[in-house]
Amino acid sequence: TGGLKIAFTVPTPRISEALIRKLMAEYRVHNADVIVRQDITVEDFIDVLEGNRKYVKCIYCYNKIDMVSLEFVEELWQRPYSVVVS
Repeated sequence: TGGLKIAFTVPTPRISEALIRKLMAEYRVHNADVIVRQDITVEDFIDVLEGNRKYVKCIYCYNKIDMVSLEFVEELWQRPYSVVVS
């Protein structure tokens, strides 16, 4: 019981078991079961450890909206991942 158990379900050329063990030690996690189900980067793994990241494909930020018509602003506002700012 205890210790780190690391399993991979896919090939992971961008991160190794040794690197995962090192990162877990840096974050003071000494007992865990880690299952990697997709090819991830070091940054992806750190984000999971910190638990404070959520990714969307992108965010479109439209600035100076006071220079276009209200109809166009409403069209921009309804687009996915869009934010309009004055």
